[in-house]
Amino acid sequence: MKALAGGRLPDVLWDGFVNPKLKSPGICVRNGAAKLMNADGPGKFAKARIDTSVDCAPATRLPAIALPPAMTKDSGKP
Repeated sequence: MKALAGGRLPDVLWDGFVNPKLKSPGICVRNGAAKLMNADGPGKFAKARIDTSVDCAPATRLPAIALPPAMTKDSGKP
């Protein structure tokens, strides 16, 4: 597993099993350079791999939040 993940254990390890009634495994890993390893349990671990196909990016992003100046650290108030 370490060799597949570039010499260290992956950030997230998934056994590879899915619910056949669902069209998506429901796994979401979006944390910088974090990697998801699919250990391929259903295939008896023969094709373990870093899985880059799981994309959980939302269709639309929420709007940015802007705090009033009085609520920010740099507002000049103690």
